[in-house]
Amino acid sequence: MTTLAGMTVPGNDPLRGRSAFSVLHPGLYRYLDIPDVASLAAPRPMYLAGGAGDPLLPPAGVQAAYAELRAVRASQHAGRRLRTRVWPGPEHVLAPPMRDAAFDWRDARSRERSVSRAAGRSAQVQTATE
Repeated sequence: MTTLAGMTVPGNDPLRGRSAFSVLHPGLYRYLDIPDVASLAAPRPMYLAGGAGDPLLPPAGVQAAYAELRAVRASQHAGRRLRTRVWPGPEHVLAPPMRDAAFDWRDARSRERSVSRAAGRSAQVQTATE
C-alpha cells in the first residue's frame, strides 16, 4: 500500500504502465488516491504490510498511505481494526514470517468476532427470558 505519488517515482514500474491500480481502474487516480479507495472498507478490519526497502512501494509513500488510513480509521472509531507494518528487507515479497503474522492477525480478529457474537446472543436470550 502506497500513495500514487509515492509509487510514481522515476524508474518505478507504474511509470511504465505496470501498476495494477492504474490498469484495473483507469482514470480513477484523478479523483481518488490508493489509500482513499482502501479507506472505503472502514470500519472493517484491514492488515497491510510491506518491506522497508521495497523498490515498488517506496517508504515515503507507504508511510503517507498508512497515515491517511489511520486518520480515516480514527474518524470511524475503528483504529484498532487497522494493522500496518513495515518489515525490514529490500524486496517486494511476502515472506513466510510476513504471511504468518497476517494470518495470526486475521485469526485474532475472527476469535474476537466469535466472542462478540456469542456475548450478543447471550444478552438476547437473557432479555427474552426476563
